[in-house]
Amino acid sequence: MKSLWVACLLMWPAVAAPAQEIGRRYARAEQMLPWNRDRVLFNADLEPVWIPGSELLWYQSASEQGWRFLVADPASRAKRPAFDHARMAAALSRAIGAPVDSARLPISGLEFRTGAGAMPRVTFMGKGWDCDLARPVCAEVPGTRRMPDRAYSPDGRFAVTSKGPNLWVEETATGRERPLTTDGEALRAYGAPPGLAAVVTRARTGIPNRPVGEFSPDGSHFLTYRLDERLTPEISLLQFVPPDGSARPKVWTYRMPLPGDPPLRAGLVLLDLVSGRQTKIDHPPSIVGILGPLPFGQIEWTADGSAFHFVDYSEDFREQALFRTDATSGRTVRVITERSETGLFSSVGPRWAVLSNGDIVWPSQRTGWQHFYLYDPAGQLKATLTDGPWVVRDLIRADEHARTLIFSAGGREAGLDPYLRQLYQVGLDGRGLRRLAAQDADHQVRISGRQWVGYAQADLPSAFSSSGRYFIDGYSRVDLPTATVVRDRAGRAVMTLETARLESAFARIYPPPEPFQAVAADGKTIVYGMLIKPSHFDPAKRYPVVDAIYGGPQTIYAPKRYGHDLRGLYGRDLAELGAVSVIIDGRGTPLRSKAFWDAGYGQLGKSGFIEDHVAAIRGLARGRPYLDADRVGIFGFSAGGYAVLRAMFDFPDFYRVGIEASAYDPLLNEWSWGQKYQGPWDSAGYARQAPAYDVARFKGKLFMAIGDMDDVVHPAAAMRTVDQLIRHDKDFDLLVVPNAGHDVVATPYLLRRVWDYLTTNLLGLEPPPGYVITAPGR
Repeated sequence: MKSLWVACLLMWPAVAAPAQEIGRRYARAEQMLPWNRDRVLFNADLEPVWIPGSELLWYQSASEQGWRFLVADPASRAKRPAFDHARMAAALSRAIGAPVDSARLPISGLEFRTGAGAMPRVTFMGKGWDCDLARPVCAEVPGTRRMPDRAYSPDGRFAVTSKGPNLWVEETATGRERPLTTDGEALRAYGAPPGLAAVVTRARTGIPNRPVGEFSPDGSHFLTYRLDERLTPEISLLQFVPPDGSARPKVWTYRMPLPGDPPLRAGLVLLDLVSGRQTKIDHPPSIVGILGPLPFGQIEWTADGSAFHFVDYSEDFREQALFRTDATSGRTVRVITERSETGLFSSVGPRWAVLSNGDIVWPSQRTGWQHFYLYDPAGQLKATLTDGPWVVRDLIRADEHARTLIFSAGGREAGLDPYLRQLYQVGLDGRGLRRLAAQDADHQVRISGRQWVGYAQADLPSAFSSSGRYFIDGYSRVDLPTATVVRDRAGRAVMTLETARLESAFARIYPPPEPFQAVAADGKTIVYGMLIKPSHFDPAKRYPVVDAIYGGPQTIYAPKRYGHDLRGLYGRDLAELGAVSVIIDGRGTPLRSKAFWDAGYGQLGKSGFIEDHVAAIRGLARGRPYLDADRVGIFGFSAGGYAVLRAMFDFPDFYRVGIEASAYDPLLNEWSWGQKYQGPWDSAGYARQAPAYDVARFKGKLFMAIGDMDDVVHPAAAMRTVDQLIRHDKDFDLLVVPNAGHDVVATPYLLRRVWDYLTTNLLGLEPPPGYVITAPGR
């Protein structure tokens, strides 16, 4: 296997022949790929957990020497090992009959059950173990095994699982199972992920289908839904090379509504896990988006489990409402309604909260800026909590005892990047707003509760200690290493747990990203971005520019935190080939004013306002002579792939080379995407957003890539563009990767082809022959 160690690369001769130099660049580019990040970046994303019944916390730190599990005491500012790592390795090795490395203990969790002095129970290989390190031995704890295809109640008493279209419940102490539902049907299943949630990828890769739902606080009830796919047309993928070795292609069929189709719908149902009783919720079936009708933990139970609140949307996504349901009768009432003529932004935004007295902290963009408001239980406005030309981000904690709200926001402090989250506190009467932390950085405070992680839901622990006396904040910028600190209620940093750092050899070649601001195409709006230079950067030379774009209207793309440029495909590897990469968040993207986002509503073809990218790059080049604005390429995948096509067709005189993967077509994309961001179905309007609409203007170099098993953006989307390119007699390059899904862009072979394409067509150099990128995990 080819070595990736940067130390070896540093031993290359200072002056290399051209072919050797290109090979060296490829090797360094490979070091910049996301799957190599954990080898070179340590403690950038710490996840401390508070120990119940104490003001102590535990966490896992990392270094070149391995991992350490530590316990920290903010009161004394002291840290200590959570246990003897060598003896723990010996105990676990004896338990499983195989070696366990003490420097890399594969422990995924600790449970301190009887106070800080007791030996914690460890989670290892998906099971709980009680260990006696004096002997040293570990014993598996019965009933602690957690199966990935099951949803477990908070107290661990019950596990809900899918069997065909029905749900079953298991009493974990006894293993006894019984059905919760019996009337499920193939197209009317309970708790199943909808067809637009990568169901083919799940099936062919073995990702478990964990039932989707929310447990009541005492774990006795499970709120879920019954999916109705009967009106949804089928769509199929053809697997050309089945992994079983069969020569006969395999057809995978699923149901996904496309623009103009009837939407998927689902009716909520509450299941009593003790009695088996079903309570139908008095609410019309909800429309189903990409993550189903229960997205991002948008369900909140009252503490006593007597009622729950949930958010639902109108079919055109221009109306959002909060509902309250009585858990005994299922009776549902509308509490708060928001309406907008240009669509409500719903994919990234703050949580809402219901207080113990029934009052509601609610976010709204009604003034043109997202802010918090306080409502009474009947939905009457009581107070405006925040106001002004800035945007609230995360609702972190509603402290009813102190009558304060802790939240993050951006754009309030003059001179700061508005995307950097700052911490604030305000009274629940709207008075006393103050900033909690003075560091000019992005402050990340973990929000507890059910969140989507990948294709599954996960319960995240609170950043606050049980008393609320302390909380954990990880603050950073792309040019400032993450410091994970413990703060007190007043926001004072009382203890630093860890500061992120790079592996020493890698640090010598890693050029920190450069944040920048530029003027958009309208000549007045400021847009923000990030510039990445190669490690061999020479300011006396001129470098081609690679625009690494996403442009989707649901998120920003430019990283704001330290090391996140190594976590995704942000063009750092492309810069290492001999270019300068830029990432720009143009108009039509979120987290600024509503007008900033509304600029792209109904105009998906603008895709993050590509004209803003053009203007920003030209502006950057005027002040940075090393940027060659006459040699510009563009790279993106998914919504970024769509943006690449629009850029190449709409700005043919600016972008010389385009590389895209998994590009969507608004006419073939999942139904809710268009409804949210383009607006209600209009065949002519949607057709004008199709990437091939202006294909006749194309004249550059274009490389397209698709996975034949992409169940998020169907391969037919790319083929519609291919068809038009052929009809217009345009030259282009196409790669179809067998058995690849929507993440085809992470295929090592494809990445190498991308590098070759840029090296040849943008840098004007010869790629190194025979270079192979090492696959992830090898």
